[in-house]
Amino acid sequence: MPNILSGSVLLYFDGPFYMTAPPTLVTPESLELLKLVQSRQPIWNKRLSEIVQSMFQVNQLTKVTWEKLKAIDPKLFKLIYCAFPANYQAYEQVNNWVAASGYTYEQLIKMVVPTLGSAELSRHIFLERYLELECDLDRLYDYCEIILTSDSIDSLIVASYLLRLQIVLNVEDIIGQESAEILLTNECLAPLIEKLLEFSNVKPFPVHDIEKEEMSLSDNVVAWEFFRVLVSQIIDPLNDSRLDQIMHIRTKKYDAVTRLRERCCELAAELRNETSLVGLGDRAMKVIELKLRKELREIFELDNKTWHDLVANLSTDKVLWNSIAGMLATGLTGVGAPLTTASIVSALVSIGTNAVKARNAREQELRQNDFALLYLLNASK
Repeated sequence: MPNILSGSVLLYFDGPFYMTAPPTLVTPESLELLKLVQSRQPIWNKRLSEIVQSMFQVNQLTKVTWEKLKAIDPKLFKLIYCAFPANYQAYEQVNNWVAASGYTYEQLIKMVVPTLGSAELSRHIFLERYLELECDLDRLYDYCEIILTSDSIDSLIVASYLLRLQIVLNVEDIIGQESAEILLTNECLAPLIEKLLEFSNVKPFPVHDIEKEEMSLSDNVVAWEFFRVLVSQIIDPLNDSRLDQIMHIRTKKYDAVTRLRERCCELAAELRNETSLVGLGDRAMKVIELKLRKELREIFELDNKTWHDLVANLSTDKVLWNSIAGMLATGLTGVGAPLTTASIVSALVSIGTNAVKARNAREQELRQNDFALLYLLNASK
């Protein structure tokens, strides 16, 4: 359904928006395996049925979402079918990424969307593996016997989900542009990608001169974050009526939205040079009240009560302001950095056995010195 996407995306960015299509099958003959399984009734019959059902469910929900989004503006959205491997080599690459990141598959199961992972696993079985086994259904049956009776089935679903990171590697070729901005509908992947950046030789973002007046990459990221936080409180989760509201805003109130984006950029720039992050929320709320109130109320037609409720919710959301404080402390000082398409691509390409070895060596060294206790405590968080 559309609620996987924040309505703030559809207002902050001009578009066009490219949506990646769900996994599809081009070899319906491979589905004959289901008849073979039904006749033999193995213990993994139910597990396979659930995996296949996930594929059909994801495709159906994508169709529904696609139709709703197109209703906003047919020219604004494009559905792209991404070709990327789901064979043994692709799964091995995912294993390298996970090993280099320091995460375990048990930890990652909480960060992925299992339904989509199962759908990708369906594609692996009924397309890639089917072709690798020369369309031999008996051999494919034996393969399922191995992987679907394993205790690590959850890990396999996670790995299948992470296969889609390969889309990032050729996104510019897919949409035919030299540069592209990627928005993760699953923001839980950000820590994993940051870990991959940490153990690659990639500069997270271009060095910029903070003396210059023009907006830096980090400011833009924080401006978007402020916009997302404010608008998401009003417009999410998406449903039919809110999608209609977004369509109305984009066509009738675009100038007001543009001003709101500009105010968020001013807010980001104003907070960029803050030396203390204590009380950031209070300072930000004052700026929001002074500079953003008019546009927010005009765009979303907020009455006094709705506005005061919004302010109250934002003011007391400590998790929200701690998150933005962390972004300001890292992203705007150069200690850490917002992710860029180029840095993610480079990190994914460079991660391999050498990165895994480097991480292991670093961990071994840390455990042997005086910082061992600190390291272990931090790693256990």
